[in-house]
Amino acid sequence: MPSQSTPRKSAGNGGGGGRRRASGGKGGGGGPNGGSQQSSSVLGSPSSTSSSSDLRAKLAKAAEIETKLSSAAASASSSASKSKSSNKVGGGGGGSGGGPSTDQDSKLIRMYMELCELLSDVLLSDPSLAARKDAAGRLWRGCFYGRIGELRGRIQRERNRARRCAGRGDKAGASRHGKAAEELEGNFRTFLEEAVVLYEYLVDKHREMLTPPPSQSQSLPSSQGSEGPADGGPQSQDSAAAKGYKKRRGGGGSNGPVDLRSSHLVPAGVVPTLHKMYIHLGDLYRYAKSYGKAERSYALSSRLAPGKGNPYNQLAVVAQLRGDAAGQQQQDNGNGSGGKGGQQGGGGQQCPQTAVALYWYARSLRATGEPFPTSRSNLARLFSVNRQWLEKSGEASLGPATLSLSAEEGNNKGKGGGGPGSVEILTSAKAQTERARAVKSAQARRFLASFVDLHWDLFRGAVRSSHSPPQPSHRSADAQTAPPVSAADATLRMRSLLADFASLLEGPSMAFGDALLCKLVVVNSFACCNDEGGPPRRGDGRDSGGGSARDECGGGEGGG
Repeated sequence: MPSQSTPRKSAGNGGGGGRRRASGGKGGGGGPNGGSQQSSSVLGSPSSTSSSSDLRAKLAKAAEIETKLSSAAASASSSASKSKSSNKVGGGGGGSGGGPSTDQDSKLIRMYMELCELLSDVLLSDPSLAARKDAAGRLWRGCFYGRIGELRGRIQRERNRARRCAGRGDKAGASRHGKAAEELEGNFRTFLEEAVVLYEYLVDKHREMLTPPPSQSQSLPSSQGSEGPADGGPQSQDSAAAKGYKKRRGGGGSNGPVDLRSSHLVPAGVVPTLHKMYIHLGDLYRYAKSYGKAERSYALSSRLAPGKGNPYNQLAVVAQLRGDAAGQQQQDNGNGSGGKGGQQGGGGQQCPQTAVALYWYARSLRATGEPFPTSRSNLARLFSVNRQWLEKSGEASLGPATLSLSAEEGNNKGKGGGGPGSVEILTSAKAQTERARAVKSAQARRFLASFVDLHWDLFRGAVRSSHSPPQPSHRSADAQTAPPVSAADATLRMRSLLADFASLLEGPSMAFGDALLCKLVVVNSFACCNDEGGPPRRGDGRDSGGGSARDECGGGEGGG
């Protein structure tokens, strides 16, 4: 069976070589909608024994490569540990270290590329077989997830070496390792771009399998699929499917809506595979900090499998990363201490994204079909960081600096720029509006952080009745070991929150939109109806490899 027209992907390159774009990504010859594909529209399997045996041979070859890559990874890890120990003994000298040699790296790249092509061919040729053999998960884990972790680790090591050299006054060493880190970062960006090209292609091809090509859309019976091409060979049908794709999808591409209401019989295995690949594509966008695209991919994945919690966990991770980015931007703009939402290492966790992340974690843990267990440990970290911000920086967000505008800030906002008389702008209607907006924004952030904190106590079953023995008033920042809270204390906090909530809803412009208000209701129901008590249990994460917002390389299925 000829190789499918998948984009040629440097799966292990990290950007070292030239980027090779999709040669057949626009419906080129021999695509997946050829003869065997049309038979699988009904049966979910190849039309001939020879093609089936060929695919199984590819899977066997893929398994052989996976074994070799696993052995190479173990050997590289052992070598890196020895190199790290020798650097400690020798004072942590120069050299990039910690990575494979050029010859070994080239060999690994060829193996990554071959594995990527083999599994991609199986995914496009027989969705049913691909689903049974978890080709999508193996493609992600074998060609991307591990490589992403390796590249990010090498970047971090070079950064650490540059900092150590700078601390010793070694400018040459700091410059050398700094340039090495920049080069690796460029390779990493290129690697992500190439991976996105491949995954967008695979996603688009699987979306095409959800509905018949335009040439068959009028003649296809509602109870059965076509047994072969409408007219012409495999290539003509693949071209027809590709030409009609954007028209049928409204130009949505891989991030457009998914409509499963067609009478066309979808090939077996397409929907679960597409569900996984949307998560993996979202993870790639997330690593590239394209958070909007990541959210759309995760949302589409959740539509394909609404009973699974993994996409909701990923949406929570993105919400936390958005909050971190917003907090960092505030610090970069000079608001990091005592200004609007000022914080000391709070990481932006006081912004509305904390409550949004809590909402998505609640959806993940309450998924009807398959809750995502890693969300429990992620949720505990979210609560802990939020409580730390409240104890260290929350009160400062409502301090005098928030309630007034400095003369310099007022001058910058005025039309005249500066000058002795421009201080009068502070008493203008515009300044009053800006001041009121700043106050309300700070109050909203404080309210949301307090709302999340109270619901941690409710979620973990820490609120005791009035008949329980009194507990110390101190609340530890470590949410998992925090002592119980009395019902009286919880009641007072709830009343205070309700009063703040009422004030935030007053006035011509509310502090919260309708979407956020609905999410707060869901969070309240989730925490109050939690019947497990005690701190969340850490999920085994065997299918995911993690999911922490603090470690961007964890969280997706297969580790994303």
